[in-house]
Amino acid sequence: MNSDRFQRLENQGARTQRLLWASTKTKDPEASDTLYVHGLAAPFTINTMPDDTLEAFYDHGEVGEPLPEDGGDVDARLARFTQAAVDLSALAARLQRDGASSFVNDWNDLLARIGTQASSLTGVPGA
Repeated sequence: MNSDRFQRLENQGARTQRLLWASTKTKDPEASDTLYVHGLAAPFTINTMPDDTLEAFYDHGEVGEPLPEDGGDVDARLARFTQAAVDLSALAARLQRDGASSFVNDWNDLLARIGTQASSLTGVPGA
């Protein structure tokens, strides 16, 4: 975003695309309940999280050093995973698939709840 190329694009109306960290709740009960909030803090990112994670961060979370804008040592870290026989492409595809499925399930649950509430208010199924 600091490059001359992007500055020219921005002058012509381009907008930056921000990375979205979605539903960053710690799943491992042994890990900190604010692990992903402070671990994924980075400039120009969006982090959505459940209320209990937000409340935990408000209560005892700490803002540390943000992730570096240039990715820091990400290439070396990913290389270590590859050396440990982790198929990064397969892992990324699975995480995307599982994440999308989770959002679809939550969306369908929300629509069902809205339908139930609407029915109870109007007495008309599906209203």
